[in-house]
Amino acid sequence: MEMEKEKVNKTRLKELMADAPTSGNCEIRLKDPKRTGTITVRGYTGKDGQHRPFVDQHGNHRIIRFKRTVFLDMKKEDDRLTYNQVRLHPLYVDGPRPVLVIVNYEDEAEAFVAQKDLESKAMEIIQKLEGADLRNFARVLLITVKPGSSDKVIKRSIYDLAEEDPGLILNEWNDDLREIKLIIHKGIEQGMFEVKHGRYTYQGQLMGTTFEFAVDWLKDNDDLIPSMRKTLK
Repeated sequence: MEMEKEKVNKTRLKELMADAPTSGNCEIRLKDPKRTGTITVRGYTGKDGQHRPFVDQHGNHRIIRFKRTVFLDMKKEDDRLTYNQVRLHPLYVDGPRPVLVIVNYEDEAEAFVAQKDLESKAMEIIQKLEGADLRNFARVLLITVKPGSSDKVIKRSIYDLAEEDPGLILNEWNDDLREIKLIIHKGIEQGMFEVKHGRYTYQGQLMGTTFEFAVDWLKDNDDLIPSMRKTLK
């Protein structure tokens, strides 16, 4: 096309590099090298209907053929232009059957570290729990506390959950309604509350048709909590 012969100006170059990382490393992989073979990336029409040229840092049009994994240094303008050209491709990446995969090491590292930080905070909470406190927190987490189970068995179950979803551990531990949830869970175990056909009741009074509604009901009737505590074993 005629437009491919004209160099792209600096303003357009900045637009083409917009939102690309400016540090760290990325890689572009063929999703299935054996089936796809060589993938050619050039200028294309985006989903917005606008032509998106593929150029180098000097504005010259170019073509890249991917046969294997390509590593990108995001400090380099050419690599940032390549990153965005592939990332926004309406077929190769953003289509119904993508053939290229972009891996951003910085994003992966950030997500990994954030996950491990959450795990560490969750593990610190669990480590200090024992006895009744441990068992009560397990109930809040909907972990079945079987009669005769040792603290180690229960703690392991909570540790396993913390590895899978540390955010849940932290949210439930810091939840202002944790005590109310515990009362309901223990009350169901000991027959204080009845759950039948999805209806939660207390001494014939309807608390709600979900656990969350039951929690809200007890929150609104918190004058009953002291007597409930005395009744619960």
